[in-house]
Amino acid sequence: MKLWQKIVISTAIGLVLGLLLPLSGGDTRAVLKILGDLLMSLGTYILIPLLFAQVSLATFDLAGDPSGRHFSLRAILFLLLSTFGFALAGGLAILVLPIDRIPVIVEESAMKDIPGIDLILQNLFAPNALQVLTGPVQYIPGIFIFALIFGFGLHTQRNTVKPVLDFLEATSRVLVSLNRYVVEILIYGTAILLCARIIAIRETPDLELFIRLFLVLVGLGVLLFCGIYPLLLRFMGFHQKPFAWLRHTLTPIVIGLSSGNNYLPLGAQMKNGLENLRYNRRIWAWFYPLASITGRAGTALVTSVSFFLV
Repeated sequence: MKLWQKIVISTAIGLVLGLLLPLSGGDTRAVLKILGDLLMSLGTYILIPLLFAQVSLATFDLAGDPSGRHFSLRAILFLLLSTFGFALAGGLAILVLPIDRIPVIVEESAMKDIPGIDLILQNLFAPNALQVLTGPVQYIPGIFIFALIFGFGLHTQRNTVKPVLDFLEATSRVLVSLNRYVVEILIYGTAILLCARIIAIRETPDLELFIRLFLVLVGLGVLLFCGIYPLLLRFMGFHQKPFAWLRHTLTPIVIGLSSGNNYLPLGAQMKNGLENLRYNRRIWAWFYPLASITGRAGTALVTSVSFFLV
């Protein structure tokens, strides 16, 4: 059975359980939270060393390729334009569609502490570079930056670092193999994550007020996934069968939606780019991690829609 078929079955099971389980189910929420936290920890268990090894090797390759700088600039420009485009599309959709606005609900809540620039920079550039490899998962940007610096350092000494490159290549192969098993477990665990997500949505106060928001987001998602993306892929000539390419993206999409974690789908996406789409390492090992850190097109879309609708 293919990965996308497994994820469809797991998604269906999670939806049914999330809709049918009673909200006053005793320890159900506690059990789901324990299992969900375990799955998310497992999903990033191999990801950290895999990310460091692959980004270092991909940076080494890009630095030694004359087209590497051009590729890097295009990747960053693409992420910026996609974020801006999705935000604009969400705002225009709400302004065009005849949808009633959601009334503002006034409630008291504690403000979360927002880290300042100094704290962010301290997390990205720790006093000891190795600390970023042992830090929390949310500091994956620090790991990516360290891998960039390390890979560029390998390039500057490329005539004497063959043993290091051989070690990273061998380590990467082992981690890629282990990542396959992790992704398989996550696919089956998606039912648990999605079930917990559906129950949390059902417990939202005044949920009926937000039904139109969910409908708009689902409609825009279907339009993008089934309409705009295939047209863009066909127009740009990347794939003769765009829906076959899109089918492979179902696994990381569902894992991300079910978990609400920015980085949990990255392992599945890297596996997908390497084994199914057969991309160059610069795509699945360099661009995918960069996109998971800075690519916030979906967040921009949801934020824009929410801003105009609420």
